[in-house]
Amino acid sequence: MLSLNVIVPMIEVFTNNKLVSPVSMNLAHQASLIFQPTYLNANSGADIVMSILAFTGLILIFAGWSRYDTFTKMFGITALVYIVIGTGFVPWNNIASIFPGLSSFLQMPRRITWIGTPFLILSIPLLVTKILGNRESMNRFLYTALAIVSVVLITQKVNSSVDFVQNPKTSIATGLGTIDKNLNSPTIKTIAAFQSKFHTGDLGALINSVDRTTPDYIPVNQKNETNQKTYDEYLKYVSKNWRNFRHTVNHRDATMTLTWVNKSNSSKNMNVPVVAYKNTELLFNGKTVLNNRINRSVIGTIYLSSKPGVNNLVVGYTVSWFYKSALLVSLLTGVSLMIVYLYLTVNKRLFR
Repeated sequence: MLSLNVIVPMIEVFTNNKLVSPVSMNLAHQASLIFQPTYLNANSGADIVMSILAFTGLILIFAGWSRYDTFTKMFGITALVYIVIGTGFVPWNNIASIFPGLSSFLQMPRRITWIGTPFLILSIPLLVTKILGNRESMNRFLYTALAIVSVVLITQKVNSSVDFVQNPKTSIATGLGTIDKNLNSPTIKTIAAFQSKFHTGDLGALINSVDRTTPDYIPVNQKNETNQKTYDEYLKYVSKNWRNFRHTVNHRDATMTLTWVNKSNSSKNMNVPVVAYKNTELLFNGKTVLNNRINRSVIGTIYLSSKPGVNNLVVGYTVSWFYKSALLVSLLTGVSLMIVYLYLTVNKRLFR
């Protein structure tokens, strides 16, 4: 119930639109290697800590099972379940053959392991404390040793990352985890040059300097998965096109206005780097554009018959009553839980 404000919009968008699916990946190849610590260099040094914690948690949860209270058992098991599900212990190839959509929707099973990581970090001290009891000297030694190892390995990881982004030979595409043809940067060619944009105080300069092609979940007329052609079309219709338009955010009514100039002497059918979902509202030169009358490109951007001179398009989004109801339920659930927690806390202290 706390997550309805996220779940309901996803259901609404997915059911009411034909969307470009994310690129399909081999689930087995994208599983976590947390139980296979074959890390040999500084790039993966920090992962060794998580491998040690994972094995430690796996051993402790069963070795001292009888000594744990219910909360400790549930917390430890929850952490390990998330950790294990994202690994190769799960037959991801078989699952992908039964549910092929997971290859593009989930993409990387290791993402599930990442969810369990903070639970694991918190559960290990809890498990150690319960199994060792009041042996403070032993607890202090273990925590200190683990902290030192963690700092050393994380330092190696950070060092390696800093060297990577400061290397003048590292291209902007490599630094952002993609290939040259899936990125558009008119002026910046290296990741080192990109670093300076973080320190100018001008967020516009940072946002405008690089475009990483991301066609996932764009509404189109014919549903398809992301492939290289999809990336190429997005680069053509969006990444290399949007700078020809002026964008103005209207905070009062939560809309955005695009303004452009048709330099010809007659009306011209122009591609505008805007996508329209079912609940999107479009006001073109003062007239409403009906959603079912929109002419889209293969990547979902819209074509509009632009008059000679200045044209403007106001883009908004209508929030459904279904979402408003979900948001209200989510907020009320959160408030109710806080009230119950405060009541139990106060009541416990008063009658201790």
